[in-house]
Amino acid sequence: MHASNDARLGDKTRIDSTIDAVAIETPICTNYGTAPADKPEMRMGFLRVDVCIATFKRATLLAKTLKSLFEMDIPDGFQVQVIVLDNDRAESARSVVAQAEAPPHIKLIYEVEPQAGVAHARNRALRASGGDYVAFVDDDETVDKSWLVHLLKACKEFEADVVFGPVLSVLPPNSPTWISQSKLFDRRRFPTGTPRSTGGAGSVLMTRRILERAGRDFNDAYNNGGEDTEFFFHLKKIGAKLIWCDEAIAWEDVPDERATIKWMAMRNYNHGRIYARVVAPGESFMMKVYSFIKRLMAAALLTVTAMFALVTGKHVAARFAMIAVRNFGQALEYFAVLVGRRGGGSAVL
Repeated sequence: MHASNDARLGDKTRIDSTIDAVAIETPICTNYGTAPADKPEMRMGFLRVDVCIATFKRATLLAKTLKSLFEMDIPDGFQVQVIVLDNDRAESARSVVAQAEAPPHIKLIYEVEPQAGVAHARNRALRASGGDYVAFVDDDETVDKSWLVHLLKACKEFEADVVFGPVLSVLPPNSPTWISQSKLFDRRRFPTGTPRSTGGAGSVLMTRRILERAGRDFNDAYNNGGEDTEFFFHLKKIGAKLIWCDEAIAWEDVPDERATIKWMAMRNYNHGRIYARVVAPGESFMMKVYSFIKRLMAAALLTVTAMFALVTGKHVAARFAMIAVRNFGQALEYFAVLVGRRGGGSAVL
């Protein structure tokens, strides 16, 4: 079934920015045990994209995310189903979904995962999805009008299994000048088509084919964060083709409490630990020792560099300091692996 769907996608010579109106209801699905199967009201012959949002007590931001998804362009021959996965037992997102004004061509599904943890929430979303493609976007993001168009286009053009898009941070207007000058919230970007070894689930599209090949879900050992990095690294190891699409843009609003050096330090520390935790198991003992020493020395050198850089500006010193913290996080995780006490830290997402 999915092979034929992929063939139809390959036969398309263009991706339009509209889709024929599909008569679809927008009910709230509250089934707790079974994933919604293909509904009879979904147009036969169309390829389906399930856009999943794992959310936890972010009602206002979730409403903005949904609004941007409802306003995005949908390629010709595709239909979209949006799945909101509420990780709050109190179902705080239910009212947001109930009040959301989904257009007639988008089906809106609401489910609850009472077991706390981002990995559990993402896995419930995967079980609730059945589309030819599955996308994830975070509940504090909004997507560009052409976000889905570009993801699908890149997936077809590069014959990819997974496509990542950039998430651009929007700083609060009252944030200190040095924060914006430091570019600490700027994530790395790459030319479209660039191969990737892993990535995040904040803006990503996956084929049904690779999800079936994965053999497992997100690892709940990373339930406090890093589950996406580990999962996509696993897909890469089993032969999946992961690429970047620089045109598929999403935006993330940075709240005031995150626009601080303390929050950024914790984030970089955790990112360092998560990366090392994912990569270290595949390395030899001597490579682990080498990586530990290398990261520890880098952290020390960068810390000294950051202190000297203060004379050129706080924003310059902050950049060196954050790289030092990330290296220290990696060194600490390599040490934990070497002594047989793998740590994970609490990720700040």
